[in-house]
Amino acid sequence: MAGQFLAGAALLLAFLLLSRRGAGAIILLAAAQAVVVALAAAAAGQWWAALLVLAGKAVLLPAALWRAVPPDDVDAGIGVIPSLLAGGALLALSIAVALPVAPGGLALTREELALSLAVLLLGLLMLATRRHPLAQAAGLMSAEGAVMLAAIGAGMPMLPAVAAGGLVLLAALLAGLLALWREASP
Repeated sequence: MAGQFLAGAALLLAFLLLSRRGAGAIILLAAAQAVVVALAAAAAGQWWAALLVLAGKAVLLPAALWRAVPPDDVDAGIGVIPSLLAGGALLALSIAVALPVAPGGLALTREELALSLAVLLLGLLMLATRRHPLAQAAGLMSAEGAVMLAAIGAGMPMLPAVAAGGLVLLAALLAGLLALWREASP
């Protein structure tokens, strides 16, 4: 039950990420979503994975992003209403796809899968529709958090390895995005 609640909280934060345009708000919401993923890992008894996600995605990466990007920077992207409508459509799609899977299976697992898929799709939507590298990085962080939520919901045994691999991948991609952004900006 706690995993389903935390996956719903991650989904709410993904929608809030879609609605924000300021760099400071995007960084704080991405860090809050990482805290929710860490709480989900801790609730599942995966303490090492929770510690890795909390230290890396909730503290270190947002701190690096905060230093690299001015907090008053704004991302234009597409409008708030079209992005939220597209997010709602992706949520409906994820529910339609995930809930019929394994009708004899546990409903809790299927609902967590639907929520994780929705967070993944919203992160990819943010990655695709935003122009600013910080917003794209937040979308990437959200998508990686969704993969962690799905792994937690499935009871994956090597969750600390998945968390560490995801953190290394995110750090490398964020460094590349920020380097390209600094090179392109005058």
